[in-house]
Amino acid sequence: MKRYRLWFNLLTFVTALIVALVPMSISKRIHGRMLTEEREKVELWAAATQALATDDEEAPFDLMLRIISSNKTIPIILTDSSDHILTFNNIPIPTKADSDSYLQKQLERLQDAYSPLTIDLGEEGKQYLYYGDSSTLQELTLFPLVQAIVFVLFLLSLFVALFFGYRNAQNRLWIGLSRETAHQLGTPISSLFAWITLLREEEADESILQEMEHDTARLEMISRRFQKIGSTPTHEAVLLNSFIPETIRYLEGRMSKGVTFFLSMPEVPIWVNINKDLFGWVLENLVKNGVDAMEGKGSITIEIALKGHFVLIDVTDTGKGIAPANRRKVFRAGFTTKKRGWGLGLSLAKRIMRSHPSGQIKLLSSEVGRGSTFRIRLKQLPTPPPTTCS
Repeated sequence: MKRYRLWFNLLTFVTALIVALVPMSISKRIHGRMLTEEREKVELWAAATQALATDDEEAPFDLMLRIISSNKTIPIILTDSSDHILTFNNIPIPTKADSDSYLQKQLERLQDAYSPLTIDLGEEGKQYLYYGDSSTLQELTLFPLVQAIVFVLFLLSLFVALFFGYRNAQNRLWIGLSRETAHQLGTPISSLFAWITLLREEEADESILQEMEHDTARLEMISRRFQKIGSTPTHEAVLLNSFIPETIRYLEGRMSKGVTFFLSMPEVPIWVNINKDLFGWVLENLVKNGVDAMEGKGSITIEIALKGHFVLIDVTDTGKGIAPANRRKVFRAGFTTKKRGWGLGLSLAKRIMRSHPSGQIKLLSSEVGRGSTFRIRLKQLPTPPPTTCS
């Protein structure tokens, strides 16, 4: 499949290159021919002017006038040997412009364009005929540039289409794998609930059964998380004052004994509009990343504060910190400093927060050897909140 895609992309690029270069080559050839033809026309115009000026009896007078008057497109300025303008043709003068200064500027432009044609008047001296490109030739000169721009834009659009097509294919693959994982988890989770019921009937230790129920419920929630990947999440009003302590209690009981948790929050009720399963995933990722950074020894501090209409949740660890060169990469998919890991946790957390109203996550601060602080921002709901929010 990869080889087929590579050959298809190569064929598309070569075809686009041919489509762009062939017209450019043709237009360049036409431009060269027109340049020669216009030079010949100006030479004929100069010869006719010289014949009329020198009273050449062999030159038909009417034909000379027709040749001179036939030029409708090529800008021409005729000067004497001192570059004083004698006459001009096909140079429109703007109504508000000073004609003398404007013509002088046009003469300088034509002097830079092509070498002049000399009209020998014998004893009366010489005149010089300066000329430039006709409007048609000017447009033809710009045509290859326009083609080059169109070609570059075509290549960019092709690259963007292929890039997003490839990414969409990858996303569809991950979504499919996630939902299949959730489907496969369903059977063992149901079996675990059945075993817990059976053990309770056998009068097993209730405290152990309760912990098993918590873990099984956690597995069920993880299954729901995988099911929601790729779909638009639904949100509900959640009281953070109870949701976050419950999440921390669960994580605290399953982390290394060397990790201490601290929680600080206002005493007022804090309601937010979140998806509980997905937002819990964000908190878990931040906490687990912090525990990994501390290598199982240190403290995790969750501090909740209110600022205007927003709720700020700071998660701080006392780990090894993040090097300055890596701070902009932490949310990039695939980036990790661990020997083992996919580098998807923080990238997934950022994507989840973007799906929440006014949701945001960022690296607030980090110091090598001292630890890091990540900040989550959520919009606070009014109290009492609506029953359901979406």
